[in-house]
Amino acid sequence: MKKLMAMKGFSQKALANNSGVSQKTISNLVANNGVLKSPAVSTVESIARGLGVSPAELLNYQSAAASPTEDDPYRDLSCLIRDFLAADSEGRKAILRVARNEAIHAKQI
Repeated sequence: MKKLMAMKGFSQKALANNSGVSQKTISNLVANNGVLKSPAVSTVESIARGLGVSPAELLNYQSAAASPTEDDPYRDLSCLIRDFLAADSEGRKAILRVARNEAIHAKQI
């Protein structure tokens, strides 16, 4: 995110104004190398729109046309996020249901 802000000439305040996301959230993302505990998809989409890039570009994920390599430790997560961002509202709900069920199952192991 820092690189994109620098490339586009955005300060944190300018990005906040351009994206509609609070400056505090932008500041937290910049301070934590883009990591928030549970960023809302709408936040990612708003910031991406504010920067004039796709959410996948903002998150530095591969494009929908490309597939992560087999040795990528985040391959499954990358694919899930790519599919989530490409899905419509019903598709996103279905993906969230599956993820929630997987999380519940993982806690029982």
